[in-house]
Amino acid sequence: MAAVNPNRKERLLLDVLVTRVQKDALLSVIKALDIDVTERVLSEEDEDTALMAAMEEGLKSGIATEQEKKDFESFLSGK
Repeated sequence: MAAVNPNRKERLLLDVLVTRVQKDALLSVIKALDIDVTERVLSEEDEDTALMAAMEEGLKSGIATEQEKKDFESFLSGK
């Protein structure tokens, strides 16, 4: 059995919703832990694209139904 390298870095993607004060505090903690951060602010269109990709994955894995997909698409389009 191979030994696990405790210094090997992994990519972890987080989607967090924070206030400005929480964001500043969170980034301070992350900086103190010497963690590299790439901040991305998504447009509404990018968020919708990501949500649709998640819905497609839900369909593939059997988590979501076709009706739920249609309801979700209607929600995104505002219909």
